[in-house]
Amino acid sequence: MAYTISALAVATAANAHPFDVSKSEWTVDGNIVHGHVEVATRDLQGRTLRELVETKTQVYLGEACGAPIIEREWVEGEDGAAIDARYGCPGAGDLSVKLAWLANMPPEHRHVAHLTYGKSLLTAMLTKENDATSLAPPKEPAKPEPQPPARWPLIAAALAVVAFTVMRIRMKARKR
Repeated sequence: MAYTISALAVATAANAHPFDVSKSEWTVDGNIVHGHVEVATRDLQGRTLRELVETKTQVYLGEACGAPIIEREWVEGEDGAAIDARYGCPGAGDLSVKLAWLANMPPEHRHVAHLTYGKSLLTAMLTKENDATSLAPPKEPAKPEPQPPARWPLIAAALAVVAFTVMRIRMKARKR
């Protein structure tokens, strides 16, 4: 039993990026979508992660965003590839991500996509059959109806003037 646990711990440490599972994070910042993608190099099947992000990843913010600008790419450990990219988007609306490259992955491959849009969050499990997900923009809290300006200060001032005037008239009438 102890040997099995030790062997499992060594195997897990050796493969920091499990094959057949990839992940991504997508965050909206104004009209920019930031993406972070991680894949086990074994799952790339000879392709580069840059190629998959540049040619087979589609990002929408209401409408199609521009081509990705790769900000950083690196190898994680011995068996993982990671990339950070940003997409300039002309519009606003739902954040949608389509990973067409999942079609080339083995049938058992799963992709965990995390989407963040303001305070709205979504985690979706994508596969070759279901390679896209969307998140609506956060709803703004309802704004209260505008209230007419308070009139009581004007009314109170007018009553004070009337009361003062009536008092002066009475005082003059008593002096006569």
